Amino acid sequence: MGVPLKRASILIAAGFVIGTFAGAALTSGVITTIIATAASAISVPAINLPHASASPNPSQVASSAAPSALVSVLAPPAATSALTQTTLLDIRIVADAANLLHASKAKAHASDIAAIIRSLATDATIGMDQASRLGAWPQAAVIAADRTAFYTKLAATAQGALQASVTNDKAYRRSATAMLSVLKRLVDLDSRSRGLAAIIGVTLPRVDLSPVR
Repeated sequence: MGVPLKRASILIAAGFVIGTFAGAALTSGVITTIIATAASAISVPAINLPHASASPNPSQVASSAAPSALVSVLAPPAATSALTQTTLLDIRIVADAANLLHASKAKAHASDIAAIIRSLATDATIGMDQASRLGAWPQAAVIAADRTAFYTKLAATAQGALQASVTNDKAYRRSATAMLSVLKRLVDLDSRSRGLAAIIGVTLPRVDLSPVR
């Protein structure tokens, strides 16, 4: 009877151990299931992280800028100044042209016409200097050369006229007519200067060209 009792005790003990592990496994499984269920029930809001802004395309930046400002950067300050100065000089030349036209029509004395021509000769000298400054800008090279040619012709015509005696009224009246013919070139030069100025955003003073048209 002792042997069966001993076996029964061993079986009971083994059953207890197995039951303990089984219960632990079952408990663990239940806990895992509960956690998984709870996790799936929780709604985690999506977080939208800020995106780094894309670097602007250089071509887009360039196109958004004012074209006159971009070209202005390329124009040397001396050339920009010369563009304005030649226009201011045009105003003086046109004023002399108006006086010359009036003197010619009024059959003024040679001395009066000579004074106007001397003023134009001075303007021509100043103009050649400004034209050379304007020519420092490649985009203005053509008009700078044309202005130089105009001022050179103006100076040569004035020099030729002043060779005559101030008592020779007819000679100076002929010179006045020749000078007015040269001054007509100013109309085209003024128009081209304004076209160039518009590109670089420069507003030139108004010139009344009616005396030389």
